[in-house]
Amino acid sequence: MRGPVTDEEIRAYMDAVFALCRKRERVYAVVLVDEGSFPNAAQRRIVASAITDHPELTDRIVAIAYVVPKLSSVARGILTAINWLVRKSWEETVTVSAVEAVPWLRERGAAAPDLAHAVENANQLFRHSLAPAS
Repeated sequence: MRGPVTDEEIRAYMDAVFALCRKRERVYAVVLVDEGSFPNAAQRRIVASAITDHPELTDRIVAIAYVVPKLSSVARGILTAINWLVRKSWEETVTVSAVEAVPWLRERGAAAPDLAHAVENANQLFRHSLAPAS
Protein backbone atom coordinates (compact mmCIF):
# COMPACT_ATOMS: atom_id res chain seq x y z
CA MET A 1 0.00 0.00 0.00
CA ARG A 2 1.21 3.50 -0.79
CA GLY A 3 1.00 6.65 1.30
CA PRO A 4 -1.83 9.16 1.20
CA VAL A 5 -2.75 10.72 -2.13
CA THR A 6 -1.57 14.31 -2.60
CA ASP A 7 -3.52 17.34 -3.82
CA GLU A 8 -1.31 17.38 -6.93
CA GLU A 9 -2.25 13.76 -7.69
CA ILE A 10 -5.94 14.60 -7.33
CA ARG A 11 -5.56 17.53 -9.73
CA ALA A 12 -3.60 15.32 -12.16
CA TYR A 13 -6.38 12.72 -11.99
CA MET A 14 -9.02 15.36 -12.82
CA ASP A 15 -6.83 16.67 -15.67
CA ALA A 16 -6.60 13.12 -17.05
CA VAL A 17 -10.38 12.68 -16.83
CA PHE A 18 -10.94 16.00 -18.60
CA ALA A 19 -8.42 15.10 -21.32
CA LEU A 20 -10.39 11.91 -21.91
CA CYS A 21 -13.63 13.93 -22.10
CA ARG A 22 -12.11 16.25 -24.70
CA LYS A 23 -11.29 13.26 -26.94
CA ARG A 24 -14.60 11.39 -26.81
CA GLU A 25 -18.28 12.27 -27.09
CA ARG A 26 -19.36 9.51 -24.68
CA VAL A 27 -16.99 8.54 -21.91
CA TYR A 28 -17.07 5.21 -20.10
CA ALA A 29 -14.23 4.87 -17.63
CA VAL A 30 -12.60 2.28 -15.44
CA VAL A 31 -10.54 3.88 -12.68
CA LEU A 32 -8.05 1.74 -10.74
CA VAL A 33 -7.74 2.91 -7.14
CA ASP A 34 -4.97 1.82 -4.79
CA GLU A 35 -6.21 1.15 -1.27
CA GLY A 36 -4.16 4.06 0.10
CA SER A 37 -5.34 6.51 -2.58
CA PHE A 38 -8.61 7.62 -1.02
CA PRO A 39 -8.97 11.42 -1.07
CA ASN A 40 -9.39 13.36 2.16
CA ALA A 41 -12.18 15.92 2.72
CA ALA A 42 -10.26 18.83 1.15
CA GLN A 43 -9.38 16.70 -1.88
CA ARG A 44 -13.02 15.62 -2.27
CA ARG A 45 -13.87 19.33 -2.48
CA ILE A 46 -11.20 19.73 -5.22
CA VAL A 47 -12.93 16.95 -7.20
CA ALA A 48 -16.40 18.40 -6.59
CA SER A 49 -15.25 21.87 -7.66
CA ALA A 50 -13.60 20.56 -10.82
CA ILE A 51 -16.80 18.70 -11.77
CA THR A 52 -18.97 21.76 -11.09
CA ASP A 53 -16.62 24.10 -12.98
CA HIS A 54 -16.50 21.99 -16.17
CA PRO A 55 -20.00 20.78 -17.11
CA GLU A 56 -19.11 21.01 -20.80
CA LEU A 57 -16.68 18.14 -20.21
CA THR A 58 -18.40 16.15 -17.48
CA ASP A 59 -21.64 16.04 -19.49
CA ARG A 60 -19.82 13.58 -21.78
CA ILE A 61 -19.34 11.05 -18.98
CA VAL A 62 -21.85 8.20 -19.11
CA ALA A 63 -20.50 5.85 -16.44
CA ILE A 64 -17.43 5.33 -14.27
CA ALA A 65 -16.47 2.09 -12.54
CA TYR A 66 -13.94 2.46 -9.74
CA VAL A 67 -11.90 -0.71 -9.23
CA VAL A 68 -10.69 -1.10 -5.65
CA PRO A 69 -8.98 -4.50 -5.29
CA LYS A 70 -9.56 -4.60 -1.53
CA LEU A 71 -13.10 -3.25 -1.57
CA SER A 72 -14.14 -1.77 1.73
CA SER A 73 -16.85 0.33 3.24
CA VAL A 74 -14.28 3.16 3.18
CA ALA A 75 -14.19 3.10 -0.64
CA ARG A 76 -17.97 3.25 -0.89
CA GLY A 77 -18.06 5.95 1.78
CA ILE A 78 -15.62 8.17 -0.12
CA LEU A 79 -17.73 7.92 -3.29
CA THR A 80 -20.86 8.73 -1.27
CA ALA A 81 -19.14 11.73 0.34
CA ILE A 82 -18.17 13.18 -3.06
CA ASN A 83 -21.73 12.64 -4.26
CA TRP A 84 -22.99 14.68 -1.32
CA LEU A 85 -20.88 17.61 -2.52
CA VAL A 86 -21.95 17.60 -6.17
CA ARG A 87 -24.72 16.10 -8.26
CA LYS A 88 -23.30 14.09 -11.14
CA SER A 89 -24.98 13.35 -14.45
CA TRP A 90 -23.38 9.91 -14.74
CA GLU A 91 -23.64 6.59 -12.95
CA GLU A 92 -20.87 5.18 -10.78
CA THR A 93 -20.05 1.92 -9.09
CA VAL A 94 -17.25 0.45 -7.02
CA THR A 95 -16.05 -3.06 -7.89
CA VAL A 96 -13.14 -5.28 -6.89
CA SER A 97 -11.94 -6.00 -10.46
CA ALA A 98 -12.16 -4.83 -14.06
CA VAL A 99 -13.80 -8.18 -14.79
CA GLU A 100 -16.78 -6.97 -12.74
CA ALA A 101 -16.60 -3.42 -14.12
CA VAL A 102 -16.91 -4.36 -17.81
CA PRO A 103 -20.38 -6.01 -17.63
CA TRP A 104 -21.62 -3.11 -15.50
CA LEU A 105 -20.45 -0.62 -18.17
CA ARG A 106 -21.98 -2.80 -20.90
CA GLU A 107 -25.35 -2.63 -19.11
CA ARG A 108 -25.10 1.16 -19.33
CA GLY A 109 -24.66 1.16 -23.10
CA ALA A 110 -20.93 0.76 -23.57
CA ALA A 111 -20.22 -1.04 -26.83
CA ALA A 112 -17.07 -3.11 -27.44
CA PRO A 113 -14.97 -0.12 -28.64
CA ASP A 114 -16.08 1.92 -25.60
CA LEU A 115 -15.14 -0.92 -23.27
CA ALA A 116 -11.75 -1.43 -24.89
CA HIS A 117 -11.11 2.31 -24.62
CA ALA A 118 -12.24 2.39 -20.97
CA VAL A 119 -9.97 -0.46 -19.94
CA GLU A 120 -7.04 0.88 -21.99
CA ASN A 121 -7.40 4.29 -20.36
CA ALA A 122 -7.73 2.81 -16.87
CA ASN A 123 -4.03 2.08 -16.83
CA GLN A 124 -3.20 5.51 -18.26
CA LEU A 125 -5.36 7.35 -15.71
CA PHE A 126 -3.85 5.26 -12.95
CA ARG A 127 -0.24 5.86 -14.06
CA HIS A 128 -0.67 9.60 -14.45
CA SER A 129 -2.54 10.26 -11.27
CA LEU A 130 -2.94 7.75 -8.47
CA ALA A 131 -0.24 5.26 -9.37
CA PRO A 132 1.42 3.57 -6.42
CA ALA A 133 4.86 4.79 -5.52
CA SER A 134 7.55 2.43 -6.73
